[in-house]
Amino acid sequence: MLLLDFLLQDQFPYALKTSCGTEIRRLESEGSWEKVDYSDWSTPLVPIVKDNGQVRLCGDYKVTLNPQLQVAQHPLPNPKDMFATLSGCSVFSKIDLRQAFQQLSMDENSKSLCTVNTHLGLYRPKRLPYGVASSPAICSKHGQNICRMSEYSFSLMT
Repeated sequence: MLLLDFLLQDQFPYALKTSCGTEIRRLESEGSWEKVDYSDWSTPLVPIVKDNGQVRLCGDYKVTLNPQLQVAQHPLPNPKDMFATLSGCSVFSKIDLRQAFQQLSMDENSKSLCTVNTHLGLYRPKRLPYGVASSPAICSKHGQNICRMSEYSFSLMT
């Protein structure tokens, strides 16, 4: 049984409110987040300022959801195996997935568990959110499943 709380939005720097509001509206307009009027629980929003000045919105799930999870684990490919398989290959490619977590949809129950409390109200992510302890392993596993189509491809999330 999950024991989650409804936590209020933490105060973050006033200078980030405009950037956060813009990012929330962008995520809502592209269908990644949906505004909700009610939730049994929520987690505070944590804005992360990236090197390029943009804001990445994360939930502070370490205080709500993460302690309740059995965190998914997925091993990274062994570099020695990768290099041995790729030896003799002459063509290489790199795919840079922009916002990789945002490429993966969640089921309805998971969406409600990830509700975020923002200065604009409650929002429910429809896609795998940043801050959930299992997100990196889930994303890595999906990437490796896609790459299994070719014996000469690997997925390495960095």
